[in-house]
Amino acid sequence: MNYPAHRFSHKAEKYALYRWDYSPQAIDAIFTLSSLSGDSSVADIGSGTGMLSRHFIDKVKTLYAVEPNSEMREYAERLCAKSASFISLDGCAEAIPLPDHSIDMIVVGRAIHWFDPPRAKAEFVRVLKSDGWLAILQVPYLNSDLVDAVKSIQTAENGWDVDNDKGRLKTVPFSFYYGDQKYYDDQFPSVITETWNEFFGRLCSLSPAPNENHDLYLNLENAAQEIFQKFSRDGRLTVEIATRVQLGRISYEGK
Repeated sequence: MNYPAHRFSHKAEKYALYRWDYSPQAIDAIFTLSSLSGDSSVADIGSGTGMLSRHFIDKVKTLYAVEPNSEMREYAERLCAKSASFISLDGCAEAIPLPDHSIDMIVVGRAIHWFDPPRAKAEFVRVLKSDGWLAILQVPYLNSDLVDAVKSIQTAENGWDVDNDKGRLKTVPFSFYYGDQKYYDDQFPSVITETWNEFFGRLCSLSPAPNENHDLYLNLENAAQEIFQKFSRDGRLTVEIATRVQLGRISYEGK
């Protein structure tokens, strides 16, 4: 991975509690548009605390949750332990611990930004069946003013690990994974509200955010409080979000 997996240590609980979940309508679209069924095998690559995995377990025959960070992986294992279809694996996108051509669909959420694209794509091709699918899901903000305000406090003075923020990574468009193949691309918008604890907890779940024991943690908290007070009404912050889904057949070196 481009980013050391240990950066998400001590983030698992906040990640599970405060990150925005994926839209059920987006998951329904994946099942409707693909050949996914109760007999299918799915691999969630960079599965974290299992937020995306939980939308597929018990709907498919096997869900492999592949995650390199032990704390995140163990959190997912506790949440999904009752599901017979859930299998947790220690691995990453560039070295997926699954046999060749064994998977009907790969799903990837927010973790895709940390992958080494050429190596990850080669692994996707290796583990997917010849008619396999790739689904990429993201959950972006739609409030541009709020986005800009939050970005403005993600500074070294507030304990933010600026040099290792994913915004600085060299990334490729997600179309890289599909090549010349046509693929589905759509958004499922929704509106949520957050309390102060939810807003700040989500901010602190980001990997560059300082942990509570950081000398500058209070700087970030104070700056975030100002943003919350500016944009919230009656103690609730309204946030426009969307689940963006890209779904198609993967392409690699002419395949």
